[in-house]
Amino acid sequence: MSKPRAAAAKPTPAASAALPDSLIAILTGLDPQSVRDASPNFAPLLASLQDGEAVSALVQGWVKGSACIVARTDFRLILVVSRTPKALVQSLNVSTVEISISQPDRQGFSTMRLLDGTKMLQVQGIRDAGSARQLQHGQVGQQRSAPDGQSQGFF
Repeated sequence: MSKPRAAAAKPTPAASAALPDSLIAILTGLDPQSVRDASPNFAPLLASLQDGEAVSALVQGWVKGSACIVARTDFRLILVVSRTPKALVQSLNVSTVEISISQPDRQGFSTMRLLDGTKMLQVQGIRDAGSARQLQHGQVGQQRSAPDGQSQGFF
């Protein structure tokens, strides 16, 4: 089977009303369902950005059954996981995190593993493997094979 293709659809108006143009440009490259699933995490992401900091890549997936986004800026990765009553936001130094991405499965979904020392976060159900590779590109840390799922998690 082929992986889900990114459509040229724009993010929903409600989701994009307060988003910077640079982030909207990134979102237009994602599968429309990824944008819908990620939309509750946009406000916490924007609130965590420092003045002048911009997102250069973003993917949406699932962490332990909760919608998640991983955003890359010049110097860090920002993880935002949907939680009630408040989203969980974590910042990681991009130079110390190792990122591995699986090939898309038969349904077209990839898995991204973020390894920071002994902590591992597995983001599953990523529809946008190309965006995941963009997020991975330029990583300073050494790449190695994906760790097994038995490592200590972030959350």
